[in-house]
Amino acid sequence: MIVIRSFDVNKPGEDAETLKGGVAGGTILKGCLRVGEEIAIRPGYITRNTQTGLTNWTEIRSQITTLKADENHLMYAVPGGLLAVGMKVDPQFTRSDNMVGMIIGHPNAMPQVFIEIDVKTTFLKRIVGTKDDQNGKNNKVDNIKVGEILLINISSTSCGGTVIKVEDVSSSMLLFTCYNMLFVWLCSKWHVFS
Repeated sequence: MIVIRSFDVNKPGEDAETLKGGVAGGTILKGCLRVGEEIAIRPGYITRNTQTGLTNWTEIRSQITTLKADENHLMYAVPGGLLAVGMKVDPQFTRSDNMVGMIIGHPNAMPQVFIEIDVKTTFLKRIVGTKDDQNGKNNKVDNIKVGEILLINISSTSCGGTVIKVEDVSSSMLLFTCYNMLFVWLCSKWHVFS
């Protein structure tokens, strides 16, 4: 399941005895989730060492306490439609959409998490969302350069990455996970370019 929303359902000042775990909302892509089942959340807890620049992740394990679609409480859920998954995970991880873009699934069937990827780019003829310059020419896309920071759209979230190597038509970037669309910072805004 790809998480598109996450939140803490507890009210401020809630008693410790009545606290509920965090809730994630999203869509199941394949498989089935059942109440009481153990789940894994990837990439989970992400840390970055400020001295070395290395990024690490730790998978979160939890148990499903509730499944809900609209106002219907479910015992199991299959692909299709939106779903809210109540878990025994600490609500601090789900508060304020902190889990957006993460994957929930069965512990031994989770996709791999990548810190570095190779990307083959196909450039658009001009940068989407920009106006023509004063000479009437379109804003052309420059080649990707080493050290350039790009924004990558990954299913339901975006993450930044730094280009570490450029070869002919492919670029290798330092990221949290895989890619879908590439954005470049231009005129104080992010614009799609590949």
